[in-house]
Amino acid sequence: MMDRLDQASLRRFTLKLRFDPLHPEQAASVFEKFFGIPTPRCLPEGLTPGDFATVRRKQELFGSASPALLAQWLDEEVETKGLRPTAMGFMAARK
Repeated sequence: MMDRLDQASLRRFTLKLRFDPLHPEQAASVFEKFFGIPTPRCLPEGLTPGDFATVRRKQELFGSASPALLAQWLDEEVETKGLRPTAMGFMAARK
């Protein structure tokens, strides 16, 4: 979210790192590392390691999940990122 910060606030950070989403090959490798099984299909673009961590926590909460269900949950994580932010606070009152 560096593009949302102004230059004055960016100057206050000693280190500035940018983590781009994983490439498809990287996502398949991360799937295997997180779940110990090969990916069942091509995964969506836009995945990050945090998405895999979220899905693994979901798997632990619900118990075992099939590879196809894990991939579906990853699809849902990417879809969630596409949601437009909702207005909060004083801005919400103006609508």
